[in-house]
Amino acid sequence: MGFLVSITTMEQPQPCKTCEESHLYEKNKKTISNDIKLLDDFLSGAIFAIAQKPEAFPILNNQTLIRSIKVNGALRLPNVIIYFKDLEEKIILCDIEIEIPS
Repeated sequence: MGFLVSITTMEQPQPCKTCEESHLYEKNKKTISNDIKLLDDFLSGAIFAIAQKPEAFPILNNQTLIRSIKVNGALRLPNVIIYFKDLEEKIILCDIEIEIPS
């Protein structure tokens, strides 16, 4: 008697890299909102996406290899852009700014 075995291959999620905030990122985050906890909660999904798959976001400058992600505002928070650098061992969150509408 034979057995029919169905094997489904699923891509294993890659481990998240650690994200480290630069001094400029920390400083500018405080200018966006006085409620840092609210802002951190708001940005947590974007930070997780950066940590999980940084190569999914566009490189803005081929010399510095800075990438960016736009985060749509919610509640009392504006749209923001996070600039980051993907290093071998970690992610550096370089800067954050309010998106200026064009």
